[in-house]
Amino acid sequence: MKTYLELINGVLRRMREDTVSSIYQNQSSTIISEFINDAKRQVEDSHDWTGLNTDIVVPTVDGTSSYSLTGSQNNATIIDVRDLTNNSVMRYVPSAYVRRQELINNPGTTQPSMWTEDGIDGNGDTVVKFWPVPDGAYQMSFRVTLRTDDLEAEGDTLAVPHMPVIHMAHALAAAERGDVDGQDLAMLNGLAKKSLGDAIQYDMAKQPENSIWYPV
Repeated sequence: MKTYLELINGVLRRMREDTVSSIYQNQSSTIISEFINDAKRQVEDSHDWTGLNTDIVVPTVDGTSSYSLTGSQNNATIIDVRDLTNNSVMRYVPSAYVRRQELINNPGTTQPSMWTEDGIDGNGDTVVKFWPVPDGAYQMSFRVTLRTDDLEAEGDTLAVPHMPVIHMAHALAAAERGDVDGQDLAMLNGLAKKSLGDAIQYDMAKQPENSIWYPV
């Protein structure tokens, strides 16, 4: 895995700049460190990467239907939900369906079989809701693609392929510095898109059932 510092130096070399031994060694490395995180966010948002998959376990309590996915920061794509207590798969339903059921159907509390997303909480975490309302403690496991925080320390590493991040950050840096014409900038952006597209296709081959992607 490439470290934050290695990513910065990868862009610096492509800009024909001297490499650095620390993130904020000079103005160029400082600016490129920002572009690396800009590119990282774009790459992470472009696909549900298998390298970002993790499990968040939510224990339910009697009479409570809504729960926060702590730490998700509204950056998670939910892949599936399992009831570990009963070894069963929960069924996704639209939030409007649950709202209607709350108005017209009152089964009391029982074993839930469905789930939906229900906004975010005061901490910015995704909120989910179960239906019917749980009648006790169930261990609900959410398989999610969880986007990561910005890179900060020199040794921080990516959980997604590094080449699309480098190429995208290079294009951003070249455009900011203004030392390329429109044709050259189009070439750099095209290289970044191709690198991203190739990486997505390789990742999709690991779990082709989870996503369909069409190249731009």
